[in-house]
Amino acid sequence: MSKTDTVWLNTKKENVKLPAGQDLTADILIGYFKQARGKTLVRDSFKALNQKYSGKNTHFVAGMNQTAEKIDGSLTDSEANRNYKIELKLNRDQTALEVSIVKPEEGLRIGKATNSSLPKKMIFTKVK
Repeated sequence: MSKTDTVWLNTKKENVKLPAGQDLTADILIGYFKQARGKTLVRDSFKALNQKYSGKNTHFVAGMNQTAEKIDGSLTDSEANRNYKIELKLNRDQTALEVSIVKPEEGLRIGKATNSSLPKKMIFTKVK
């Protein structure tokens, strides 16, 4: 990511069935990114905003049942072919969301993984 990139974030809450095979559901926070480098679109998951969550076409997922100031989640960096553990923190007046990359997640990858194409900390300001 360069200093001239523009990044948009859109989030939504959705109640999803847990993969445990039971009839269990949970609320999750789903994040969608759109990134432009100049006039060139680099990544865009906004097209999936109106679709039900499937684990594809999103950039981060976080649990909603946590009571701490920080919410833990997972971010997919498709450019780097990596997943990262992240922390989300909303400021006191709920006008800005801080997304911090904590560390790479362990797992199997197809292809070469590179360093993150995203900064370690991003602060998004609410726009109406």
